[in-house]
Amino acid sequence: MVTEVVSNNEDENRQSANLGIPACGSSPDLSPGGLRKIKHFPKHDTVKLDKLLASWLLSTISDDALVHLTGARSSFKVWNTVGKRFASKSTLTISTLRHLLYSQKKGQLTIKEYLAKIKGLCDTLVATGCALSEQEQVIVILTGLPVEL
Repeated sequence: MVTEVVSNNEDENRQSANLGIPACGSSPDLSPGGLRKIKHFPKHDTVKLDKLLASWLLSTISDDALVHLTGARSSFKVWNTVGKRFASKSTLTISTLRHLLYSQKKGQLTIKEYLAKIKGLCDTLVATGCALSEQEQVIVILTGLPVEL
C-alpha cells in the first residue's frame, strides 16, 4: 500500500493513506497527481474507533472465552488472540473430525440433510488445514449410503 505524504501538515496527530490499489500486474502511479487523499482521521478518532471495535468484538464473545482476552487492548489484539486460540490444528481435533466423517451414515436423514452433514464436516476439516480431495469426499458419501440406493 502506498502512503501519501502530506506536506505542511500542522496537526501531527493526523493520518492519511492512499487506498488505491493498482490492477493486477500494473505498478502503482507514484507521481504527485497519481496519489489521492482518501480521508484524514485525527489520531484520537482512530483510537476511539479501535476501542469501539474492540468493545463490540468482546461483547460477542462468551464469558468462558473472555478470560483469555483480558490483556487485549486493541481490536487487532482481540482478533488475533481469538484466531490463535480457536483455530488450533490439534491432531486430536483432526482425528475426531475424520472419524466423524468416515463413520457418518445416512440412516433416517434425507439425502439433503446427509450431504449437508458431510459437507459441514469436510469444510471444518479444510478449515483446520487438512485438505480433502474430491475423490475422498465422494468415497465418504458413497460409503455412508445404504446398499439399496
